[in-house]
Amino acid sequence: SYFRAIRLEKTMMSLILSLIIGVAAFNIVASLVMVVTLPVMLAVAILVTTRAGQLLEADANQRLENSNRALAENTRIWLELQTQALIATAEQDAITGLDPDQQKPVLQTMARAHPEMYLVSTIDIHGMNLARSDTTDLTDYSDRHWFQEARKGALITYETLIGRTSGVPSLVVSTPIRNRTGQVVGVA
Repeated sequence: SYFRAIRLEKTMMSLILSLIIGVAAFNIVASLVMVVTLPVMLAVAILVTTRAGQLLEADANQRLENSNRALAENTRIWLELQTQALIATAEQDAITGLDPDQQKPVLQTMARAHPEMYLVSTIDIHGMNLARSDTTDLTDYSDRHWFQEARKGALITYETLIGRTSGVPSLVVSTPIRNRTGQVVGVA
C-alpha cells in the first residue's frame, strides 16, 4: 500500500495543480477581459453622459426660447392694449377740454379699470400736472423725456425710469392731448 499511497498523492497533487492552473487561467482571462472591456465601458459611459447633457441642454434652450416668445407676445399685446386705452382716454372731450375737475373722474375711472397703472394723469403744455388719478400734489414733469416727446407730437412715447411720486421703477407711456384743431395742448 505504499504504492497506493504514492498513486493517491500523485492524483491529489495533479488535482490541486489543475485547480491552481484553472484559477490562474481564469484570472488571466478575467484580467484580459477587464483590460479590454473597462475602457470600452468607460468610453460608452462618457459618450452617453455627454450626449444626454447635450440633449438636455438643447431641450432646455428650446423651452426657454418658446417661453421667451410667449412672454414677448404677451407683453406686446398687453402694452398695445394699455396704449390703446391711453389714446382713447386722451381723445375724450373731458380730457381735451383741459378742465381738471372734468379730467379727474375720467382719470380715476381709467386707474380703476387698469390697476396695473399706479398713476394716470394729464399734464399741461408746460409740463405741470393738471389732474391725477391719485391724491398726490400736482408735479412738474417738464424735464421728462416722455413729456417732451409727446408735447412734440409723438403718438406714443415710452420711458422706463424711477417714478417721481412712487420712487419705484416704472414704465411711463404718454400720448399728446390734442384740441379739436389737432394742436397739442397737453400730455396724457
